[in-house]
Amino acid sequence: ARPVLKHIRQAAHSRSVSADVVFHAVLVRTAAMVDWRIKIPAIVGTVAPLNYCALAVGAPETGKSSSYIVGEELLPYREGLVEIPVGSGEGFVESLFENDEDGKKRQTLFNLVAFVDEGESATTIGARSGSTYFPTIRTMWSGGQLGQANANKDRRRIVPRGQYAAGTFIAMQSELAGPLLADAIAGTPQRFCWAESVNPNLPDKAPEWPGLLDVIFPGIAVDMRHSGSPFQEMTVDPTIVSEVQAVARAKQKGELTVALMESHVYLLRLKVAGLLAILDERMNIDTEDWMLAGMVINTSRKVRESVQAIVKKAEEWKEKSTTERLSRRQVHGKNAVEQSDVEGCAN
Repeated sequence: ARPVLKHIRQAAHSRSVSADVVFHAVLVRTAAMVDWRIKIPAIVGTVAPLNYCALAVGAPETGKSSSYIVGEELLPYREGLVEIPVGSGEGFVESLFENDEDGKKRQTLFNLVAFVDEGESATTIGARSGSTYFPTIRTMWSGGQLGQANANKDRRRIVPRGQYAAGTFIAMQSELAGPLLADAIAGTPQRFCWAESVNPNLPDKAPEWPGLLDVIFPGIAVDMRHSGSPFQEMTVDPTIVSEVQAVARAKQKGELTVALMESHVYLLRLKVAGLLAILDERMNIDTEDWMLAGMVINTSRKVRESVQAIVKKAEEWKEKSTTERLSRRQVHGKNAVEQSDVEGCAN
């Protein structure tokens, strides 16, 4: 649809990896690199950040992690960007702080991208009792305040609401997505765009590498200290605003019930549309951005539903295996008791 999207697809095909996954990797890095003060306007509620989460799923050795690295090559490191591996919720916050001249920790960094090379690590950390990993992901996606106020003074790290730009990319085998999907009531899987690492449209002959993405991110138009607002809001086409507000009003009045897995779909679509506009070097979200974002969301939904089916099948197989094992154990125990009774009677 656009030169920048063609560029991303050609880059993916030149390295024989999934174009969809590379596309989402670029969106993640765009969200992390954009000026943290650029926001989606308060169409419903308050302003929203472009903070973005993507999940690449598929079988082993289908290029999930390497697809992200291709996206990293397209949008390489920029000054001020913090790149971290998986760790903990506290690790996300800590990475934005540095020691000042007095040796005290202060937030000096505002752009963060997290790449999780092995999804099992993320789900294992997130499933631990008392883990802040999934809650931090959810808060970061929404742009809320990060950190723990109950920590002692020396260890207290607080990142104010909205004062950061962040992207998270997780590569995961489909069968291991169970703990993430199980966190749906809290809203974790709904905040991710899902992408499949298998690429059936890969050409037989790889095209040439197209080079880096030459994207100039929009800057802040005015001196924010004197504008009356700490943020620079993107503009959104009125028809999009009307659609989003109509759905929000219907939900608020109880006239519309949305499925659990669709609970954040409109804000997620706005984020995708906003990032597409940023890649197009614009601060306005138009109807074409919205249409393309709808295609992305529909594909993400289908991928997520296929993963849900795979996880369900794996859980059923596991339950069946457990039942059969317990049944064999019971039969073996019963036979052992009968054999003992026979031997006792014979004796």
